[in-house]
Amino acid sequence: MLPYPLRQLRDACDTAPLTPKILFVPSRRVGHLLTGSLARHGVTWTHLRVTTPVALAYEWTQVEIAVTGGHRPTIDEQWMLAGDVVTTHADEVKACYGTLTASTSQVLLQTLIDLRLAGVTPSQLRTAGKGQEPLSILLDAYEQRLMVMGGWDDAQILDRAAQTATTSPPKTDQQYFILDETEMTVRDEAFLRALAGGSIQRIGRMDYGIDVPTRWAHHQLSQHSIPGHDASYRVAPDTPAPMPRSALIQGDLFLDALLDQRQPSPRLHQTTEVEVEIEPAGRLLTTGLQEQEADRLRLWQATGHESEVRAVLRDVLDHGLVFDDVEIAFPTTHDTYLPLLYDAVSRLDLPVDFTCGVPITLTRAGRCLRAFLDWISEGLDGHVLIAALRAGDIAWTPKQVTVAEVTSWLHQGRVDRGRDTLSQSLRRVAATRSGKAKDLHDRLKMAEEHLQMLVDFVPAETEITLSELACCARQFLQAMAPANQTETEEETDPHGAVQMLCRRLSDIGSVTTTQKAPQARQSQCLAERLLSLRIDAREPCPGRISIAPIAQSGYSHRTHLYILGLAESHFPSPVSPDPAVDDEDRARWSMPQRRERSQGDTAHLIRLLGVAHHVTLSAHRLVLADGREPFPTPLFSQVARQTQIRPLWQRPMAQRGLGCDDLESMLGQRSRHAYSDMVAAAYPNASAGFAASRARGRGVTRFDGWIGADVDAFSTIDVWSARMLETLAQCPRRWLWQDGLRLNLPDDAPRDPRRWIQPMEMGLLLHEVFADFMRYLRERNEIPRADHASILTSITDTALERMQAQIPVTLHTAFNADRQHIERAIAVFLQAEAERFEATEKRHVMEVERQFGDPDDPVMIQIGARPISLRGRIDRIDHVSDSDTSQVEIWDYKTGSTFGFDPSDLLAGGRRLQWVLYAMAAEQFLPDNSTVTKSGYFFTSDRGAGQRFAAAPLTRSDLERVLGPLIELGDRGLFPSVHKAGASQPCRFCDFRRICASEALDGRGLTDRRQTMEQWTGLVEGWAQTKTAGRQQASQVIEARLAEAGVSVSDVGPADAVDAIEAWINS
Repeated sequence: MLPYPLRQLRDACDTAPLTPKILFVPSRRVGHLLTGSLARHGVTWTHLRVTTPVALAYEWTQVEIAVTGGHRPTIDEQWMLAGDVVTTHADEVKACYGTLTASTSQVLLQTLIDLRLAGVTPSQLRTAGKGQEPLSILLDAYEQRLMVMGGWDDAQILDRAAQTATTSPPKTDQQYFILDETEMTVRDEAFLRALAGGSIQRIGRMDYGIDVPTRWAHHQLSQHSIPGHDASYRVAPDTPAPMPRSALIQGDLFLDALLDQRQPSPRLHQTTEVEVEIEPAGRLLTTGLQEQEADRLRLWQATGHESEVRAVLRDVLDHGLVFDDVEIAFPTTHDTYLPLLYDAVSRLDLPVDFTCGVPITLTRAGRCLRAFLDWISEGLDGHVLIAALRAGDIAWTPKQVTVAEVTSWLHQGRVDRGRDTLSQSLRRVAATRSGKAKDLHDRLKMAEEHLQMLVDFVPAETEITLSELACCARQFLQAMAPANQTETEEETDPHGAVQMLCRRLSDIGSVTTTQKAPQARQSQCLAERLLSLRIDAREPCPGRISIAPIAQSGYSHRTHLYILGLAESHFPSPVSPDPAVDDEDRARWSMPQRRERSQGDTAHLIRLLGVAHHVTLSAHRLVLADGREPFPTPLFSQVARQTQIRPLWQRPMAQRGLGCDDLESMLGQRSRHAYSDMVAAAYPNASAGFAASRARGRGVTRFDGWIGADVDAFSTIDVWSARMLETLAQCPRRWLWQDGLRLNLPDDAPRDPRRWIQPMEMGLLLHEVFADFMRYLRERNEIPRADHASILTSITDTALERMQAQIPVTLHTAFNADRQHIERAIAVFLQAEAERFEATEKRHVMEVERQFGDPDDPVMIQIGARPISLRGRIDRIDHVSDSDTSQVEIWDYKTGSTFGFDPSDLLAGGRRLQWVLYAMAAEQFLPDNSTVTKSGYFFTSDRGAGQRFAAAPLTRSDLERVLGPLIELGDRGLFPSVHKAGASQPCRFCDFRRICASEALDGRGLTDRRQTMEQWTGLVEGWAQTKTAGRQQASQVIEARLAEAGVSVSDVGPADAVDAIEAWINS
């Protein structure tokens, strides 16, 4: 059956084929869809023109507009005028809307447009009372600005066209038609009545079963005729009468008993009018549905929005539906479904046309502009720029420098907010790497130049106009958008987003405004205006699926219609009142009422049901993100009751079909016995990871730190530091990853916002202050005294100034707190040193910050069979005797607490090696008559309270006895996550704790592993024997036995691996 709108247009064209006809539609897009549907269904529309009331009015007035020097302002220009009104009349705006936000200009503009289209003047608002004086001032200011710029908005165009039509002789040889759902404002209605009088006809239905919005043509022109429909024809006796509209309220949609009330509608006067012939589903709220009509309807319930979308596409593909016959509708004002639909059709590579367009933020240009405006709104925050660069939203063009490098440099340089912070952060990085290759500094310079180019796009003034910001944004987009393109413009910008955004930015920038505001506020306003746009709206073409909002659906009249989002949280659309003009005043002035939006959504849904041959209604019953369980909309439940249809569940896991991608097809077979083999074949790396997880922690395998006896991990280290050896002793696995493989975290550790400098940076600063102070005293042959406090303070101030040049102060409270912490530390240091030097007369500072282990002066230490080249820097060497044998002490500053240090066991089983290694190194470069009598740690901060933990140095044999088993472990390729200090203690501050903290063990966990290794190594030996004997079947049985545990023959470590680990723990 031909859909009723097309049938009515066909009748109109057939009745008077040579008479010019004009059809008024809600929008030009709807008109294009309707004419395309006429052609698709083979309906001729001779002399039929499709337009909107305002478009026809503009044709009538455009000559007059041009003669008077005026122009029709774009919506962006009107928004700019509204924004100027908001800036200049902030008090009145606050009186109407409460607070000023980025969307205030948009909301105010819509209110002003509604007022003007309703013919409401500022004087009417002033005399209306009810606190409308502020709104009258805003309307008057807007109209004055519109007049100054010579702008003819839609209200003025319609008003002038109505005057012209009234004075012009009527065209008796022209017919006029209008769609029921066309919204007619007061000025629209005045123009159409002046143009057509009472001869205009409706295209639609006699009754939708509900009260439609009062500004719809169906309501305003309810007495006008419908082409091809005889209103005087009475209903056949066996045809059920319409339901009373007074009974059909929201709460009664569940009451099927109302269908038995066959009373005539009070709006149908003296005769019972014949309803337009429609598809059965369209009678939902009039005569009701019958059970035998259930074959035309399907009801779906889905577990989440994604399941709704994927279920529709699967159904289309699995049933082999012709794409020309498929239309997918979603709630008009809900933003969830459109991105999901766009992503799903892109993944399945389906040919679709979005009649409403796609969100601009789904395009490269839209993301680029959003990142630029977000960066400005955050005060040029470098971290926002880093996120945009890493996401690819802002392109990085220099090929010599990668995005990973420049973002890492910005982090290391402590980037902050401001125009100069990017350059300053890179210069700080360059200063810390002054000795590096020239190529690094060239690349830093190149990165700085490109970042400065990005900054130059931002206006230098702190307060700017929207026009200035729009011009800068357009220049930025034109410069940066081509960088995202790799091939042709059609391939990289298929939606034409760059051109559209640049055009809109040009329109905004062309409006002259003098009112300035902070950059952050202007960027938020501009983002609110542009980033909600949709782009690349297309008419449904042959061979392509049509996707449209519910309000724009049904005009292509496709056979299969899928309607998504019929949950009570999504449909009808939620209504937000207008704070400036409530619905009572809107009704008084014949303005569109906010509360009628839900009526409009419901009426559009009923319209859709009346034109689609096969309808699928879908409602999500579970929100996977937060676990909410919304109910279906009452209309959904009404269909289920009338047709006795039981809704089908659409779940994320689907059966195998054409509409499934590889992952969904595999998940659909998860109950099969061979499912694990399918997963392993499709995802071999993930399968190997699962196998490793099963094997890890049971024995000593390549999943537990065994890298093989033929791999010399120590050979990767040319020069060792004390920190490396301590890491090896604390956790061999951590040493393998951190030093052997040189693995680093992908991002720098987050900085504590309550601190100016982090603990490591503070430690470096204090070391620098103590070294400079002791050098000062040594040059003057002095010892620390209490009266040196002013000198130490001066040295500290100088160091703080240098540190501020590297790390800018953004929060003075944090800076003051850190400064006080530093001042307490230097006071503790001076007091402890003054008391110590005073107690020992022969003590003096011998060397400060003594470096050793340079390539031209290596320091070698032998541990077992492994020679180790050692490098480091001793904080201080003190001379404590004037005898022939010079006695010296080695001290290392610790600016933290004494946590983890035990003065009775300074070596800590080999985990505290710095004091021992530095003493051995000093013996190699000190004079021959010098002897290191003591070595230890000096806790210089207030948390350490000036304590000293020291001991006599170990002999080489003692050190070899402690570290020998550890070096033997590494030589055999064993790097287990084994800890002497307890299973989990070293993991507290480890960068890799998320990976292997659960696998850490101490001596108590070796018993079970020993038993497992005895079994596995026995199997490996048996496998080797069967291979030698050529017993293929027996060897396969052993391999299968090991595979059950997740290991293979080559994965199992040596038989005495557990003994080696135990020897290290007991050393």
